Amino acid sequence: MRPSNLRCFAFGLTLALLLTLHIYHQTAKNIVSSTASSAVKKVKGEVDYLDDGPPISRRLKPSSSNLPQCRIMKRKNITCQPLIQGEERAIKLSRTLRFSELVLPCLILNLVKNCSNLMDVHKYMLNPMSQEELEFPLAFTIKMHTNADQGEQLMRTIYRPHNVYCIYVDRKTIKQFFMIMQNLGRCFDNVFVVEGRQRVTYASIDLVHAELECMRVLMKSNVKWKYYINLTGQEFPLRTNLEIVQILKSLNGANDVESYNFPEALHYRFKHKYIKVGNKMVETNNTHPSFRYRIKMRKGSAYAMLNYDFVNFVLHDDISEEFISWLSETYSPEETLFATLNSLPWAPGGYDIETSEDNSTFLSRAVKWQMKGEACGGRWVRAVCVYGPSDLSWLVKQPQIIANKFDINVDTTAVDCLEERIRYRTQHPDTGGMTWSYYKGLPHVKIYQNLTQKIGTQRYSEFLANQKHEWIRRNG
Repeated sequence: MRPSNLRCFAFGLTLALLLTLHIYHQTAKNIVSSTASSAVKKVKGEVDYLDDGPPISRRLKPSSSNLPQCRIMKRKNITCQPLIQGEERAIKLSRTLRFSELVLPCLILNLVKNCSNLMDVHKYMLNPMSQEELEFPLAFTIKMHTNADQGEQLMRTIYRPHNVYCIYVDRKTIKQFFMIMQNLGRCFDNVFVVEGRQRVTYASIDLVHAELECMRVLMKSNVKWKYYINLTGQEFPLRTNLEIVQILKSLNGANDVESYNFPEALHYRFKHKYIKVGNKMVETNNTHPSFRYRIKMRKGSAYAMLNYDFVNFVLHDDISEEFISWLSETYSPEETLFATLNSLPWAPGGYDIETSEDNSTFLSRAVKWQMKGEACGGRWVRAVCVYGPSDLSWLVKQPQIIANKFDINVDTTAVDCLEERIRYRTQHPDTGGMTWSYYKGLPHVKIYQNLTQKIGTQRYSEFLANQKHEWIRRNG
């Protein structure tokens, strides 16, 4: 066969192959469409598994006339109540449905360019919902490193005009991510985005420095907030702002910090010096000297709920400052910082009893751990469950404040349904049915209820000063 005939034959074969693929694609598409439409039919009990959201098109150009299509919407048009009730049919359908594509003006990159559009489209709550919330402002820190859409979804869910917020974006993220958060911060007087951000190395002092930077920012704000809550961009609240306020008021001024004796098997974290090599912490052969004072090392979560005076203590107490400096050459100091400082006898809101997720006395976080043999509806990452649709029925039953963690690149359903639930409960508050016996029965709650009755709030500062003097005398 001559070369020219070979070329014609190759061209014809390619054309036939492309035509076959097109027909196959259309057939598959029709099958999926048919399957989805049959799933829309009502099932026993007249439950709709899909909502009736409008079709979404990416072809539209950004303009104000398109903005009505950017309503807060689940990225899969599925109803949440059957998922929350754990119905298998709804869970299976959620896993098979494709994500809805957003029109261009709905992309967060475009929305943050116009503050009024952002607030309107994403329905930011611009008025306090109750006097009780107004009189009990909160401070939130959000450390982000992955997804701007997910970070903004968290922000719009927890946002209230009387609270105050600090956003810290890891320098490792793409510049566009940081610019989106910058533009978001410019829309609100009470949202601060840290400009001098650093590249954060996992398990290094960088995480502590990012935390302290946001603490300083929030302490300088005009809002005299009551409690500080630190978050990552991959977490999401299980409680409304009012519910969080009422739970924190029940603590009687105590912090909520996970804190227990440092496991012997993990003493290597502070027995040898660690240095940063590339983007990792590496153990050296050099012994790390003991802290200048005889201090009882404690371990716990890097995340907590801290009262205003404790945050001030972390930033300005001389022993706290020295301890933070000492931690700089240890491994995972963020899991040592609050756990140890909270156990010092002059720490405002602190205590030396054990509180942990294992014994259900740590209120701040709901987490599923792989080593506990729990089922995960999403996937496991570093032995932590990244939640999926089938985890919703478990999540809504937890008494904790925040759930860790979510990734909308894995699945959007769980976080979308939680947002919908939080918004409904915000508009229809009913805290009477909450598990108040659990909150009031926490050991650190009881300690502070008794302490307040014993010494009174007026003498508390004097009591703490005496405690510090005695501790230094015994441990110096």
